[in-house]
Amino acid sequence: MTPVICILCLIALSYWLNPDPWHHMSLLTEMTFGGTLLILVVLGVAARTRSYLRMDERGLEIKYLVGRPRLYAWRDIEGARVFRKRLLLIPVMATIRLKLRPSARPANSMQRAAGSVMGYDASFLAAYDESAQEILEKIQMFRRNHGAA
Repeated sequence: MTPVICILCLIALSYWLNPDPWHHMSLLTEMTFGGTLLILVVLGVAARTRSYLRMDERGLEIKYLVGRPRLYAWRDIEGARVFRKRLLLIPVMATIRLKLRPSARPANSMQRAAGSVMGYDASFLAAYDESAQEILEKIQMFRRNHGAA
């Protein structure tokens, strides 16, 4: 959501600094802005209703916008950390990166190679109702209480 807010702020600043060109936009430009806004709203609603992050005694279950849910058992998670992506020193997005036990790593050789190079085996956007730090703290608590070695 942060990139969308940044873009909207830049558009508002552009309008505030130089409003004349905004009053004389072509129909195509207006349709482009309207279509982009509509796509962002639909994706935002779909992401909130179709994806989820669930933590219970079994493990960490992630359901993305498309595909089947993925369950990571607590015993398979060796570590977790927050990674923040910045653009010009502005935080754009945060991801949670998971380091998995060798037996739980992806079977795909390309994903395994990427995991060994990148230093993590799975990641997901921290785009839920809680901040990335709160999600990380819950992961660590569940790991302590439900089977992390």
